[in-house]
Formats: sequence, C-alpha cells, structure tokens
Amino acid sequence: MPDTNEPSITKYLSDNPEILQLAFGVHKLNPQVLLEWQYDSGKKDLQPDFMPIRMDGYADIMEFKLPSIKSSPTVGSAERTHPSFEVDSAIAQIETYNEWCSQVINTGWLEEKKGIKVLNPRKYLIIGHSKDFDKADRARLVQTRNTTIFTYDEFIEMCRFQLYRFK
Repeated sequence: MPDTNEPSITKYLSDNPEILQLAFGVHKLNPQVLLEWQYDSGKKDLQPDFMPIRMDGYADIMEFKLPSIKSSPTVGSAERTHPSFEVDSAIAQIETYNEWCSQVINTGWLEEKKGIKVLNPRKYLIIGHSKDFDKADRARLVQTRNTTIFTYDEFIEMCRFQLYRFK
C-alpha cells in the first residue's frame, strides 16, 4: 500500500501483539521503548520499534522497515558486494541500539526504570520481500553485521505456520 509508513506498521503490530508473539515466540513486546543515554553521549535518545522478551527473560532488538525496497538490497561488483544504502542505514540504526544496550550504565537503568533486562540482544530487521533478497547475501549480513534479516513474506509465513500448527 502506498500510504503505509513505518509508524503505522509499528502501531498495527503494537495493537495486535499476537502477530509478533506467534511469529517469533516472544512474550512481552515492549514497543517504542525510549532508551535514554545515561551519560552525555552527544547523541539523541533512541526508540527501537520493539524490544521483545525472549523465553529466557532478556530483550532483543527488532526493527521494521517498509515492505518495499527502493533498490537492490546489495550493490557492488561480484567481488565486492555490500549492503545498499537503504539496508545499511537500517542495520546502522540497529547497531546504534546495540551500542546503547552494550553499556552497563544504560542497561542497569533500563532494568531498574522499565523492568527490561538486556544482555547481548539478538538483532532483527524485517524489510522487503523474498524476491528482493538473495539467501547468500542475507547469510553474509548475518555473519558480518550480526543482524538477522526477515522479509515480510517470511514474517507472514512464520505467523501462518504457527496458526495452522495449532489447528
């Protein structure tokens, strides 16, 4: 849909938590948690789309981008492929959240003030469609940037699989 934007996706998933709970097997979703720097970092406070709680009680980082990608997710020559600007920007955003989560002063505050425990969070990016991504490129991104990428097609299929499994 042309009028779909990231805030509307986040709001819809926040209003319908069972979708993410089914797809990823998480408990509490923690949408739009404000991560305030606990020292003068010179950076703006952060707000990931979701910080879902895993079965072990610790939160991960989950960021949703648009289902349509403006260009190929990887660019460059066959010898030197790298993420496109759009994908690289999304991963950089997640890495900034991870930087915040890697600092004990921040995570201690998060646990004390908001009851969310974070320790080595898994990082998830949901973006694009299956036709946009080559499996080898995604595997390379997981290996080099430590971020798991799911497409919207896969996200929907994970929900569908769980729904039919219970019927």
